[in-house]
Amino acid sequence: MIGDTPRTILLIDDDATMHDLARAHLEKSGYTLISAYNAHAGLQAVLAHRPDLVLLDFMMPEMDGEKAFYELTHNPAYRAVSETPVIMLTARGGDELLKTTLLERGVSAYLLKPFGLRELTNVIENVFIIHDIRLRNQQLRAEVELTRDHLELIMRTAPIGIFSTDDIGRIEHANHVLARLLDFENPKDLRHRVIAEDERLRDTFLRTAVARVLTGKKPWKVHYFHYIKHADRRRVLNIHCVPVKKSSEEIEGVVGVVEDVTETHKRDEQLQMLTTIGLALQSIIDLDDLLHLILTGITAGPALGFTRAMIFLADNSGQHLVGKMAVGPVNAKEAEEIWKTFEREHLSLEDFLEKYGKRRPVTPSRLDLIVRDQTIPLGIQDSDFVRQILLKHTYRGLPNRLDHPSCKKVFRALQLEDFVAVPLIAKDRL
Repeated sequence: MIGDTPRTILLIDDDATMHDLARAHLEKSGYTLISAYNAHAGLQAVLAHRPDLVLLDFMMPEMDGEKAFYELTHNPAYRAVSETPVIMLTARGGDELLKTTLLERGVSAYLLKPFGLRELTNVIENVFIIHDIRLRNQQLRAEVELTRDHLELIMRTAPIGIFSTDDIGRIEHANHVLARLLDFENPKDLRHRVIAEDERLRDTFLRTAVARVLTGKKPWKVHYFHYIKHADRRRVLNIHCVPVKKSSEEIEGVVGVVEDVTETHKRDEQLQMLTTIGLALQSIIDLDDLLHLILTGITAGPALGFTRAMIFLADNSGQHLVGKMAVGPVNAKEAEEIWKTFEREHLSLEDFLEKYGKRRPVTPSRLDLIVRDQTIPLGIQDSDFVRQILLKHTYRGLPNRLDHPSCKKVFRALQLEDFVAVPLIAKDRL
């Protein structure tokens, strides 16, 4: 029985005596018996009553048990009941080939007549046990597939990077967000890579995170992890990784999430930078020191997203912009070296400006010297850069953007490809 509901058994047999004996014994054992005296009536009874099990006689007139079983399992009309367990009853003793054939085709059990009623009950109970296990396994597989599909949906649509590895740091799963953070177009390209050994991964935040968990054997969580993949691409990440353990506490792998908070962190640093610069300005009197502080603040960390800053001032005639001062690296290689140094120092914005921004260096930097040597004439007519600056508009310089040779010469000397020029206006004058 299932709970308090007795299981229903359908007997399909042309022998009325068999029905009487089976009913008396099976109902005493707690089952409900439904009778059908030929195969056609039996198939209709399967549809009408949806029994939990069918006892099917092999030798019957018109349609024998083998053909009836084939109809039940192959005819689309019986698809809804095709998984009903069937015990084949037959008086054809010694036919091992028939027995093997029927079992291979899906018959749950094979019982030779004559048989004892207790033997029948035992076979029925065993078939129900096996059938219940099979149904439970099917349910578990369906639940596993549903869970897997749900996890895959999360992996595909989550706005954060998600990954898992095995016990040696070999990537098993990764989503698109994580792939983009690691400069991979397709997350499938990450699978099966051993992080510590892979040339593209061993210097990334992923190696740091996974190594911390595998060696420490405990979760690792960090906020505002600064990751510099390239000199022109700095990311700020929140990372949380946990070990996957067996019952014996042996680590099977690592599961982690990575959140890119660069933009949020940048906005926070912008506000902090403005506040810090405002406080620092109160203690600075010299104009050059003031300009140097402002330029240093512009390039301080990822707040404004610039690695270099420079000032050009109009000369006394108002006909030229003359390089005055610059802060930052002269090229990408120097930028990477500088930012690695800053990362090692772990300075707060206040400490950074105190150390590098309040006083102009005694020895000018390479970029500073190059900027001081540059002059841009303001009288040229066919320069979009000059036109926008004179109109007091911000100018965005992009690679391959056409302009006057005089301007392009300065841009090349400063290695300016993607930059922003902002006019400084005082009393409505440039």
